[in-house]
Amino acid sequence: MGIEEKHLEVFIFFRHLFINLSACFHCFFTVFLCLIYCHKASFKSEKRIKISLYY
Repeated sequence: MGIEEKHLEVFIFFRHLFINLSACFHCFFTVFLCLIYCHKASFKSEKRIKISLYY
């Protein structure tokens, strides 16, 4: 096995790793945003319920 082949294998490995990591990060970020949005929405509805209980 030549040095060029070894470098190519390492490059391909890191490229796959980077693609997987970026996809994973994108998925995590989307879930994180969704959680924040859902938390804010539930907080608003809780406020609305408390306000409606007072009146």
